[in-house]
Amino acid sequence: MTEYDKSIVRTRTSLKRFKPKVQNKLVLRGLLDLSEVRDANYWFYKGEELREQENFEEALDAFEKGLKLTPDGINILWSKGYSLFQLKRYKDAFKCNYRAVELENDPGRLHDMSWDLHEMSFNLEWEGFFRIALKAINKALNFNQNNIYHLRMKVTILEDLKQHEEVLLTYDKMIKIAPELIFIKKAFFLHRLGRYKEAIKVYDKLIELEPNDPSLWYWKAKTFIKMRHYTKTDIFYDGAITAYSKAIEEYPNYQGYWYERASIFSLKGDKLNALEDLSKTITLDSSYKEDAREDEFFKVLWEDNDFKQMTR
Repeated sequence: MTEYDKSIVRTRTSLKRFKPKVQNKLVLRGLLDLSEVRDANYWFYKGEELREQENFEEALDAFEKGLKLTPDGINILWSKGYSLFQLKRYKDAFKCNYRAVELENDPGRLHDMSWDLHEMSFNLEWEGFFRIALKAINKALNFNQNNIYHLRMKVTILEDLKQHEEVLLTYDKMIKIAPELIFIKKAFFLHRLGRYKEAIKVYDKLIELEPNDPSLWYWKAKTFIKMRHYTKTDIFYDGAITAYSKAIEEYPNYQGYWYERASIFSLKGDKLNALEDLSKTITLDSSYKEDAREDEFFKVLWEDNDFKQMTR
């Protein structure tokens, strides 16, 4: 008698002590147990159940068993990646999800996966895994190169990596999609880099699109002021004054624009216009008196009697 035959005899003998109905249930359970060992779907759903209970280590074990049966199981790979991520095994998580995306050929599912990759890149960036995050968002962009949200995520990661030229190239791609939204971000970025002349050129392009937006003239003026450290001429002061004048023209009752222009006149040494603008500022908001008394831009006027009387 073979071992297989012996096992059947033992099973039949052990089941005799149960009623026929119970025997059937036990046989069915045994068959289910056998199928579980060979069924990748069983391990996938078992893993999902454990994952929902936040038992990530046990879920991971179930997914591993499923992958032994179906190494290219996309759903199992993706869920395994999620569990690994929850266990802070970020590199392994990305490898799993990346493999799942490589295997998927359904356009609809790939679209959904691109957003999963976006979320993954966000979490990886948050945890400081910038290079892996960049791989994830680049993979997401493979499915939709013009997705403005994916591109913005890429910019954030590139800034973390200090890949400034790549940031600017990505902004240029975004500008083609949403110029009004992205021009200002590119200008701010150039401003932060100290590339003020380039920033002003970007503001000029944006002003062509939105000529009546006073905030654009304001930021252009602020950039001009930053450039004063690189020249001994009045060119940049005049540029700032022109920009603030345009902002005031569009929004005459905003005290901040009057105050900013007054401070530029002060830097330039134009006391008459500085005090005139400062007077208008204080009329709109008297709290600016204290600001002016402490503002280095008005330092040249601190000992001036007219200034003292106006700001006391």
